[in-house]
Amino acid sequence: MLVEGQPSLEGLAAVPWSALHHAYGTAEDVPDQIRALLHPDEKIRREVLFSFTCNIFHQGSRYTATVAAIPFFIELLRYEGVPEREGILDLLTYVAVPFPDEQRDNVSLRNIVKEASPFRAIKEPKYEWLRHDPETLREDAFIAHECYTAVAAGTPIYGELLRHADPRIAIASSRLIAFLPLHAFALGEHLLAIALDGTRHDLVRGSALLSLSYLNGGNVLNRFVETCASWLAEPGSAGPMPFLSTCAMLCLLRDPNWSADNETQQQLIGLAHAHQSGRGVEEPECDFYHEREIPDESESDGYYEEFFEPVPEFPWDVEGSLKPHVRSFLKKADQ
Repeated sequence: MLVEGQPSLEGLAAVPWSALHHAYGTAEDVPDQIRALLHPDEKIRREVLFSFTCNIFHQGSRYTATVAAIPFFIELLRYEGVPEREGILDLLTYVAVPFPDEQRDNVSLRNIVKEASPFRAIKEPKYEWLRHDPETLREDAFIAHECYTAVAAGTPIYGELLRHADPRIAIASSRLIAFLPLHAFALGEHLLAIALDGTRHDLVRGSALLSLSYLNGGNVLNRFVETCASWLAEPGSAGPMPFLSTCAMLCLLRDPNWSADNETQQQLIGLAHAHQSGRGVEEPECDFYHEREIPDESESDGYYEEFFEPVPEFPWDVEGSLKPHVRSFLKKADQ
């Protein structure tokens, strides 16, 4: 249950941070960093969020300190007086599934569990800079499993945040939920209700629909597929494709079994050809994402701007994700 105010974070003192580590050594600095997320100065809060991508989440790597910090991030999400909750949700998404923008397929829990097994055979990584001794690779896989499990434990709170009045929080929640298929399966009803709610911003509705596709339709698969089919634009229409129609198209193309009827197939074929010929996407007007100053110490290699610089764009890469699915779909349709 969400509550007013801010948390005391008393539990931070009970964690043996000096026995834990992150990318730069032992983790004694982490508790103060977590407390700084409550600082009244926005710039300090954003610098702290950025610092977490340098120590407890470093270039996709996670550590024992990462696992210990996750419950406190989840605790912060429960309190309405905590700012930057959309940033905390984004951080948790990256901790659970490093580089989620590259996660084109649904999350496989079987693979996560298999990778963490102490009995699995260790395959040598393709690139030399990724090669470590087998025990280090096993430990990394185990920590990745522990991080995913710890993030998934917060699913009930993420579910509550789906209906938050702040669209940034609602969008960040649905995006995180998309990568928790087992834990969030029963949230399908809530996601579909948000997608169908005409009073919500189109970015919020589209995010809910896309999240459902990553959950395989959740517990509302039939209604989800029917909604996507009904939202498809007319293939011969002029101008950019409506945003929600594009989201629906992407959802259906992600799993060919969802568009088995001939009428929907023909409509998708027409839309896929239109997309390949350059028909763009109509971006909804948005005034709730705004640019922020990058911390002075940042080297600004592009990663910071992508992850922590809110821009007036949908956080899911809808057009970029469409391209490979359209190619694959048309290749099969032409056979």
